[in-house]
Amino acid sequence: MKKKYFFKLLIFLFLVLNITACSNSNSEEPEQPGAQTIVAAAVSLIFLNKDGEDLLNPATPNYFPMKDINLYYLVDGKKIAAEEYAQVGGDRGKALTKERKPYRLAVYTYFNIQDAIETKTDGLKIGKSTTLLELNDKITDTIKTEWHYNEKNGNTIVQKFWYNGILHENIFETIEIKK
Repeated sequence: MKKKYFFKLLIFLFLVLNITACSNSNSEEPEQPGAQTIVAAAVSLIFLNKDGEDLLNPATPNYFPMKDINLYYLVDGKKIAAEEYAQVGGDRGKALTKERKPYRLAVYTYFNIQDAIETKTDGLKIGKSTTLLELNDKITDTIKTEWHYNEKNGNTIVQKFWYNGILHENIFETIEIKK
C-alpha cells in the first residue's frame, strides 16, 4: 500500500515540477505560438485472466503478444491506425512496462485541439475522443476520453476516461481488466 501511495505521489510531484518548470512567469501565453505539452494522455492497463494470471506476460497461456495488439483512433468517424499520428508514443501508440508484475500496458489516447467541443472563457478547451484497443483479432476494447487543453500554458491532459463504458476519473490509476 505504501509503494502504491509513494508511486502516485512521485508522479504527482513530477507533473507539478514539470508544469512549473515549463511555465513562463513573464507571460500567460505559451513560450512559442502553438507550443503544447502533453501532460497525461496515456491510460495504464493490466490484463488478467479468470485465474488472475497476467495476460501481457508471454509465460501465461493465451497471453496477448505486443506484436498482435493494435491501436486505432476514431477521427471524423473513421478508424485510423495510431502510427499515422506524430503525437503517439511507445510502439505504435502503446508501451509495455515489465518492471513490475503484472505487466502494464500504456495506451496513448488520441486528441486533436481542433476537435474541442467546448471553449471556456478562460481559454480552456474541452474535447472528447475515442481510441480502439485491438488485443487480438477477436477482442477490441473501447477507450473514450475527455481531455482539456489550456491555451494559456499549452498543456493538454486527459481528465477522465471510460474503458468499455466504465468511467475512471483518476488518469494516473492503473486499471485492472479481467478477460
